Amino acid sequence: MAGTTMDRALPGRKGLKADAIGFVNGVVVGVASTAPAYSLAASLGFVVIAVGLQSPAIMLIAFFPMAAIAAAYYYLNRVDPDCGTSFTWVARAMGPWLGWMTGWAIIVADIIVMANLAEIAAVYTFLLVGIDTYAMEDVLFSIGPVDAPTIALTLGDAIVIGAGIFWIAAMTWISYIGIEVSARVQFVLLAVEMVTLALFTFMALAAVYGITGTPPADSVLPSLDWLNPLAIVDQEAPDAGFSLAALGMGLVTAIFIYWGWDSTVSINEESKDPYRGPGKAALVSTVLLVLTFVLVSIAAQAFHGPQFLVDNAESEDVLGALGLDVMGDPLYLLLIASILTSACGWASCPSSSTASCASCPRTSCTTRSPRWG
Repeated sequence: MAGTTMDRALPGRKGLKADAIGFVNGVVVGVASTAPAYSLAASLGFVVIAVGLQSPAIMLIAFFPMAAIAAAYYYLNRVDPDCGTSFTWVARAMGPWLGWMTGWAIIVADIIVMANLAEIAAVYTFLLVGIDTYAMEDVLFSIGPVDAPTIALTLGDAIVIGAGIFWIAAMTWISYIGIEVSARVQFVLLAVEMVTLALFTFMALAAVYGITGTPPADSVLPSLDWLNPLAIVDQEAPDAGFSLAALGMGLVTAIFIYWGWDSTVSINEESKDPYRGPGKAALVSTVLLVLTFVLVSIAAQAFHGPQFLVDNAESEDVLGALGLDVMGDPLYLLLIASILTSACGWASCPSSSTASCASCPRTSCTTRSPRWG
């Protein structure tokens, strides 16, 4: 179809700095973009609600579609290392309509998640210094009846909004300075995050096995059965046998936890080996993520049992709820700091949405934009 063919472009023709990112930094971007600490803190409780003690098995199952997609990205990137990734590749293979829809879907999703992560970064900034913004309930502005307002802005909300705007501006500025600075910031933030998660896992399991003293009364010794997906049952009817519905519920949540590793492919045009390096980094990122998610989920549910995670799922911070008991004071502040750096790290990553935008000028010159009506 005339006007839909896109000429293959060499990397670095969109104003992006070529040869700026090596393999290691690519892996750092891929892992950091997933925000492991925040993703686990917010979602692990809901995984346990769905599958109980089989949450590590769900993390393993969710890894396989991620690894398959990473492999597909590796080969697509070898053919066309374009920073637009799925936006460009779908447009080339399936036409401009689906390409544009793919690009805009990614942009919209990233905007929504960015707002959420800015809130998390703001809340944990104050928690790090002992200030709970959720407890600041003085109403500054409201719409509707005084006793039951439709919309109410509390002092805590105002502080969080202000701090969230600050973090978005700060991370945007870091990204604007250049990919090399952004990658160095990512390296530091991810190092803090991964070291803290490793320490949390070690201390939790050491306590469960009685190495550091008497195990918690409600702790559960880890079992290889936790890695068996065929042991997944409906938590409301555990005697009914394997439950495909429970598997599906847990899998959907676990796949969300993995979301973000594809950012390492989005920086292909700025990589030292644009045709092979980003794809390899994506594959390595998914492997590191599955190891992290499986080990942390085992440690988290073993320390206080699965019911503790279920009870704290609605708070969207099961790691924070475990932190003080597992690591003690003041080490638990490292866990708070890791969730903060996790949220900030994702926000400063060169995401697929920005890559799609960078690819738009070249693509729109050779592709018909969809017209509505």
